[in-house]
Amino acid sequence: MAQADFRVCPQCGTRNKATWEYCVRCSEDLHNVPLGQPSAASVPDEVSPPPESSPWLGLVGVAVVLGLLAYATTHLHRGEPSRPNPELFAIPRVPPAPVAAAEAHTVSEQAFEEGRRLLAKGDAAAAAIALARAVADAPDNAYYRDTYAKALLASGAPPVETIRQFQEAIRLAPQMSDFVTDLARAYDQLGLKAEAASTYARALEIAPEDVRILREASALAAREGHPEAAVPYLKRLKALNPDDLVAQQELAHAYEKTGNKADAVQAYRDILEKSPQAAVTRGLLAEMLLTDGKSDEAVALLRQGVSVDPSAPLPHRTLASALERTGNVTEAIREYREYARLNPGAPDAQAMAERASRLEGRVADRS
Repeated sequence: MAQADFRVCPQCGTRNKATWEYCVRCSEDLHNVPLGQPSAASVPDEVSPPPESSPWLGLVGVAVVLGLLAYATTHLHRGEPSRPNPELFAIPRVPPAPVAAAEAHTVSEQAFEEGRRLLAKGDAAAAAIALARAVADAPDNAYYRDTYAKALLASGAPPVETIRQFQEAIRLAPQMSDFVTDLARAYDQLGLKAEAASTYARALEIAPEDVRILREASALAAREGHPEAAVPYLKRLKALNPDDLVAQQELAHAYEKTGNKADAVQAYRDILEKSPQAAVTRGLLAEMLLTDGKSDEAVALLRQGVSVDPSAPLPHRTLASALERTGNVTEAIREYREYARLNPGAPDAQAMAERASRLEGRVADRS
């Protein structure tokens, strides 16, 4: 015999599909209702058998009794049935989570949101307390661990526990370069520079083209006096973004610091080709040329800078200094005064004007 494909609601007697979990009429839970069996409410327990002499009357009586019972059940014992939620009858894709697990998940989410809000407000100590609850409720959530570690770092917690939380986040999500970078920043902030450098390198193994990580790694190397370590990061930045002139100038400076003058000069020239108004770059290149004894080339380079933008103060000052160093004092006086005129509010404007006056006095004394 084929199995029935319906469930009868024990509250209102409505016949529902076998796959429905709640009654379509009154929303009663049908989980424990067997297939194809009517409820006790829909069939009365005691119905007097009709007299044998009145079969039609007996049938009518049964129908009347059943109708009255259905009416009493649906209208007298219950109020107006609420409109059922259509989602109640959707076929679930995954089994529902236990209530306890759902409540724990809610607790961890609430604690995390509270901690993140407090951390954004600058209350790192209170944030750490809230985030500790989130981590306790959801210990395998790497994002909670990482944020908790940030709060510990900002609140001045013991470094050992702070680092442990960062490392735990990485263990849970080893391919998240952001978590590895956060650990590198923590090492840097805690003064553990070697650990920071190696951790940045580890982050770049995961995300070799992450510009942000490349910038931070190269900046750390430069600050710590390791230009040779900064060079490969800066070269990668240049390859990723040829228009990033700041990174290219840092690369040129790193070349210069490592004694690679040829590559430094070429890097500075490449920048000036793209941005002729880059006065600082022009001055750095001119200084290299002067140091190498190429004074004529240096002065010509600086004159070119003045011609590019005659109203810019810095090219006049740089040219004035180079002219004075190469013995062209008369023109140097003019350029010092032009700088002071164009930039009267500069801290050294008055000093440059006075220098021009002193040089002028020396020229007069010699004549």
